[in-house]
Amino acid sequence: MERNERFEAMVKEYEADSVNYNVLLNLLFLLMNEGKKVSSNPTEFDKQYEQNREALEACYQQHEAKLKGTFASLTKFLAQYNLDRWFYYIKKYPLYFVAYHLFHQENQESEENFSAMAHFVQLAEFNSLFSKRASWKATVAVQKSFAIMKAHQGEAFPINALLALYEQQLPEFQAKVTEKNILKVFNKTTLNKKFLLYLIYDGELGYKGYTKTIRYEDDHIHSCAALKKAGFKPHYFANRQLLLRKENRSKGGKAFGKWVMQAYKTEADRDAYLKRHLIPSNPELWKMENYHEFLVARSKLILDKIKLVTPALVDS
Repeated sequence: MERNERFEAMVKEYEADSVNYNVLLNLLFLLMNEGKKVSSNPTEFDKQYEQNREALEACYQQHEAKLKGTFASLTKFLAQYNLDRWFYYIKKYPLYFVAYHLFHQENQESEENFSAMAHFVQLAEFNSLFSKRASWKATVAVQKSFAIMKAHQGEAFPINALLALYEQQLPEFQAKVTEKNILKVFNKTTLNKKFLLYLIYDGELGYKGYTKTIRYEDDHIHSCAALKKAGFKPHYFANRQLLLRKENRSKGGKAFGKWVMQAYKTEADRDAYLKRHLIPSNPELWKMENYHEFLVARSKLILDKIKLVTPALVDS
């Protein structure tokens, strides 16, 4: 289906940073107070454009200069908080509200503004707020979130009002992670584990776990089959890492401690591997019989990493 050439031209310079045609049209719908028409479904998306072409083009023409400034600030925000690679691949619901907020700000790029926006985006992705895993539909999430954004138009980013909404409406919503609840939180069905992996690896690997030239695989650190045979549950998040396909194939079902010593023969190489994957350096914790202690120790290392990159998610 044919798209608006002016819209395409405007977003072309930003698309590599996740700010694309989809974000622009959904922001226009929000500016037109048409939140019910916001969608990430390609078929529905093109249908809505065709049905609202004139209104969308008029809105764009009225706000073109401000829209360009908003997209420039949004691109800068995503890069500053290392979220650009994440949103390059997935549905961009949180970005619609961040863009709407920026559009109505005089000082778009203040640190206070960016910090509150990052808190919202990280919580939204961490809790899968706009996905099928949440206990409400994405359309409901959009409508209720937009109502708050609209009520606070031109004000500071309404992070507290949004948090209150999610805590009230979603029993599974997790606003903070602590050492006490870490194992439980990391294994919630609503937790976006791909986002957590993205944070662990500093966004280096992108959403899908690979770049254009290098492919990674989601691996069980301790062998899944061996854990089941020993009576342990293998699928804890703290038992997951991303390995190069070649590494994963060589590892197979080997005992973790044995594989580490074979694959990384020098102490420097082992240390580099362990630090990269946030794995405890104590060899005693690599033994199958110490699996629970391994999970606790690695969860704490992951928590420390989250504290560095997304401090708003961690209750210290």
